Amino acid sequence: MFECIVAAASTVEVISNGSGGSRNGSLQLMQAEFQVMSPLFPIRQVKFLRYCKQHGDGLWAVVDISYDVNRESQDLKSYGGLKRLPSGCIIQDIGNDGCSKVTR
Repeated sequence: MFECIVAAASTVEVISNGSGGSRNGSLQLMQAEFQVMSPLFPIRQVKFLRYCKQHGDGLWAVVDISYDVNRESQDLKSYGGLKRLPSGCIIQDIGNDGCSKVTR
């Protein structure tokens, strides 16, 4: 079972579009709302940076890193008390039918 579910996600700002008309090298500031599967926890909002890099034909790496909204303040409660650990995945195109292999 998943620890939490993404309730909503959006791009806040595109910092870098990437190169060559693709998302290769793109950097975006993202915002997401996470819903823990318990009525005891409210929906949590978090902002993070997402970097995409192409490593070959049909092979991509996507990395997310928490973005500290209050850089001057170490008080996490001021924006929901949630920081995510760095995470990412490798996405590999495996055919012409639109299927991909995702590896954590």
